[in-house]
Amino acid sequence: MDVSLQVVLPLLTAFIYLFISNSSDGTQRSLRAILERLLERAWAVIVIDLALSVLQGISMAPGSFLYALVLVPFIAATIYADVSATLDDGISALHVLPHAIMRSLALAMRAKNFGRMCLLLAAQFAAQATLLSLAGVLPKTLRDSVIIALAIIIQIFIAAMTACMYVEASTATP
Repeated sequence: MDVSLQVVLPLLTAFIYLFISNSSDGTQRSLRAILERLLERAWAVIVIDLALSVLQGISMAPGSFLYALVLVPFIAATIYADVSATLDDGISALHVLPHAIMRSLALAMRAKNFGRMCLLLAAQFAAQATLLSLAGVLPKTLRDSVIIALAIIIQIFIAAMTACMYVEASTATP
């Protein structure tokens, strides 16, 4: 993936998380509040996304079946980490990453949540496979622009589903 997409897609994802969710007091966020939070937490979202991408790459490498057995469930269990890093209030900058990872892992301890987290990961894998397959059949002149446009559209839908599931998992009683 292009380096600029490795920054743009996580930022777009964080924007979607903030746009579709309410603030902690239950009111809709203003565009100014969304942009302020995005600037405050963008670094954490990019770091989490990059780390999960690296782990995903390791788990998908040829001959890494044993790594995949461990890493894929861990990646699924931490799929809410970037949402937590974006939405959770009252966390200092030093604690955003550990809080986000621990929050996601804690939510994964409930079977219903973990099942949904696995479905979100499967949707991401399916989107990546579809984009790779499509890239193989598109003419070279159209390939990059079509793949980037589709990746952005898919990312918007997956981010919206992830944010909704995270908010529901965070507010649901066990």
